[in-house]
Amino acid sequence: MSDFSDFLKLSIGAPIDIVFENITFEVKQLKSRNKKTVLHGVSGKFLSGELTAIMGPSGAGKSSLLNILTGFRKTGVRGSVAKVLACRREAAAAGRLARYITQDDDLWPLFSVQEIMHLAANFKLGYRTSHKVRQILIDDVLKVIGLDHVKDTNTERLSGGQKKRLSIAQELLDNPQVIFLDEPTTGLDSSSTVQVVSVLKTLARGGRTIVCTIHQPCAKTLGMFDHVYVIAEGRCVYQGSSDNIVPYLGSLGLDCPQYHSPADFMLEVASGEHGDFIEELSKAAKESTWRQPYFRESGSDIDAEIFIHSESLRDKNILAWLNKKSEFSKFPIFLHRFFLQFHRDWTAVYLKCILHLLVGGVFSLFFRNVGFDGGRTFTNVLYLLSTVVYLSFTTAMPSALRFPSELSKLKKEKFNNWYYLRSYYISLMITCVPVQILLCVLHTSLPYFMTNQPMEWWRFVMFLLVCVLVTLLGESLGLFLGTVFNPVNGVFVGSVFLCFTILFAGCLILFSHMPFVFYCLSFLSMFRYAAIAMVLAIYDYDRDTLECRDETYCHLRHPKQLIKLYGVGEGEYWFNIAMLVTILVIFRVATYFALRYSIKSR
Repeated sequence: MSDFSDFLKLSIGAPIDIVFENITFEVKQLKSRNKKTVLHGVSGKFLSGELTAIMGPSGAGKSSLLNILTGFRKTGVRGSVAKVLACRREAAAAGRLARYITQDDDLWPLFSVQEIMHLAANFKLGYRTSHKVRQILIDDVLKVIGLDHVKDTNTERLSGGQKKRLSIAQELLDNPQVIFLDEPTTGLDSSSTVQVVSVLKTLARGGRTIVCTIHQPCAKTLGMFDHVYVIAEGRCVYQGSSDNIVPYLGSLGLDCPQYHSPADFMLEVASGEHGDFIEELSKAAKESTWRQPYFRESGSDIDAEIFIHSESLRDKNILAWLNKKSEFSKFPIFLHRFFLQFHRDWTAVYLKCILHLLVGGVFSLFFRNVGFDGGRTFTNVLYLLSTVVYLSFTTAMPSALRFPSELSKLKKEKFNNWYYLRSYYISLMITCVPVQILLCVLHTSLPYFMTNQPMEWWRFVMFLLVCVLVTLLGESLGLFLGTVFNPVNGVFVGSVFLCFTILFAGCLILFSHMPFVFYCLSFLSMFRYAAIAMVLAIYDYDRDTLECRDETYCHLRHPKQLIKLYGVGEGEYWFNIAMLVTILVIFRVATYFALRYSIKSR
């Protein structure tokens, strides 16, 4: 960790200072109309080139302040936050050059450190940067962070400290000027904590603005911070260097005992263990005399020459890394990531393929030879309905669990300008289609022939088209519910919704037997259009009269009799397909806006 790469000496452009004044933050209380004030008019300044720690007892408002400074939290906030640049013309891009690393290390599973860094590099740098250049950058950053020896290790097998450093490494690839971190040392041992803070301090010395919240650091860790900002009861009670904490408290008559950690004593005072001094401390904290001036080294000045130890990079325009990449160029990256996840997660594809084949075999035995038997026509209709219900349930329920597990990763990547939400969503929808077609073919092919359905290829294609649309509809419903509700409620609401809408399919109770109100409601059910399209695909378009095997008279041996009894018109297959497509589009669009709202409100 001591042999840092020259990556840290790359020019970052104009340094950015974070200045905030009179920040007040209020939240609504659940059982009262009154609002609780979390932050009371706090002000401060975090300079580039310094490593800043926001400290305070639990519930003091540390994370709230950090979320406000990053832009994560906007509702209920009053005051001003400014990102002051040395070069005014870059002010509009200040937000784009900041990165936020959350407390939870949300890393995509099933990938190695090397692979996850390559994915991050592809999103941030684009394919216009050559593979060789990206690999050199990745090697440099991993060396800086101290993960070069575990680059082939799966992310799920990393320690807590390694995961935290990997989260930092991903955001370093495009050389950000401002980095916010929420509790980067939580859950780490003392050795890992020192390693993480040491990396952050070295990054700050390169001219970056590094701000992080920290709960209760040891004396050694506290001494590594250039600037400490302490909050208690929503007020700033100290802002200055870590070396001045003890003299500051002593000036107010609060003497730190010998051999006592300054951080522990500061938090004891902030918690009121030595009396109520919050008002005195908040007034004294407004003085700037406790802050030690920091002078940038010439090597980290904004006009420093860009250099790197790799000869192959000397002729590259490194500053182009910060240019905004085309969203269209990110679609192949998304597709590559999604298909890798499908390939490596055996429950996502392989287990579903096996189960679909097994259930298809059970359907084949259960409904064997019902397709051409005029005496069992209604049993065949129930087979068609069973296929629709099975496909919708088996896609809706797993989908309801997908977005809740990915929302935190998605929000982190979107907030840190990896991509737009619409790019992620469109790519996800595209990659799901071939998988759902495969599952439909596996489940329906054997039962279709074993149940002795009409052996006409175009009828099978029409039948399969309905199955694919129903599968995509079930997936869309599950994704929508998973976005709006938590996993438990999403699965419950989805199950109740599907069970209820099955009643309107016209199979369990004919349309002509429904009360008028429920008949009108049936036009809102996707099962109505799916069941009708299934029946028309099998029995419409001049199908021959069915055999009457075990009975002398079969009332429904004539396909037109069934269509008439079902209460639908002939030749309406494509109308019902169009309605299924319409409902699918509505679900897809609703899911996108629900996802966008969910990300903004979290």
